Amino acid sequence: LGCDGGPLIARGARVNVGVVAHVLAFLEPLWILRRCSLVCRAMHAASRNARCWPSLRFATTRAERWLEPFFTILAPACLQLQQLTLDVAFENPSLAVAPPGGLLFRNLNRLVLRPRDVEAAALVAELLEAVEAPGLREVSLEGVLTDAVLLALANAAGDGLEAVR
Repeated sequence: LGCDGGPLIARGARVNVGVVAHVLAFLEPLWILRRCSLVCRAMHAASRNARCWPSLRFATTRAERWLEPFFTILAPACLQLQQLTLDVAFENPSLAVAPPGGLLFRNLNRLVLRPRDVEAAALVAELLEAVEAPGLREVSLEGVLTDAVLLALANAAGDGLEAVR
C-alpha cells in the first residue's frame, strides 16, 4: 500500500480516490475517521470525499464541542448528501457555532432535524437556508421550533415535498 498524495497505490495498481471513498461508504464511520484517514494523504482525502458520505447522522448534547469536526465532513459531502439527521443541543449556549459558508444541499431526499434548544434551532435554521434540493421528499422536525426554523423550512420545502412530520 503506497500513498504519495495522489491516487491510492495498492499492490502496484493506482486506485482513484473517488473509488476508494465509495468503498469506504460501506464501513463504520468512526473506524473510517480514526483508522483509514490516518494511513496516508490519499486515504485521508477519500475519507473526506463526498462519495464516502451518502448519509450523515449527527447526535450530541454538546454541539459546541463536536460541530467543528462534523463540519469537516459535512462541507465536502453536502453536495452529494442524500440523507441528513441532526439531533443536537448545546451544553453551553454562549459557545454556539455557525455553519461554514458555502454549504449547499442539492441532493437531499430525507431530512431529520431535532433541535433541543434555542441555539440548536438557530443552527438548524441556518442549515435549512442551504437546502436547494428538488428531490427532498421527507422532512421530520421535532424539538424547539422557532419562527426562523419554520420560515427556513417553508423556503427549503419547495413543491416536491411529500411529508413533513
